[in-house]
Amino acid sequence: MKLRLAGTQRLDDGAQDAEAMAALREACRLLEQLKLDRERLEERLASVKRLDPIRQVCGESSMDRACRETEELIRRVDELLAETAERTLLLGARGSR
Repeated sequence: MKLRLAGTQRLDDGAQDAEAMAALREACRLLEQLKLDRERLEERLASVKRLDPIRQVCGESSMDRACRETEELIRRVDELLAETAERTLLLGARGSR
């Protein structure tokens, strides 16, 4: 997943910035684990020639949904962090005049 925040300057509060970035990295790590688990589950179902009943009824498996929702959460957090960094840069530029 490509994140917007890459390349932006640090926020003023280094501890808060580090905590937010650590949470974002952990969410990305969890997403990768979810994707691996989804693959393994699909392989197991295929090996026993079974279909996922939730996918049949809902159109997506619970793992598909978990991955999609996690990706959306990561995007939203990344956008918020990027917007905060941009506002901080704007306020810093105005304050240095």
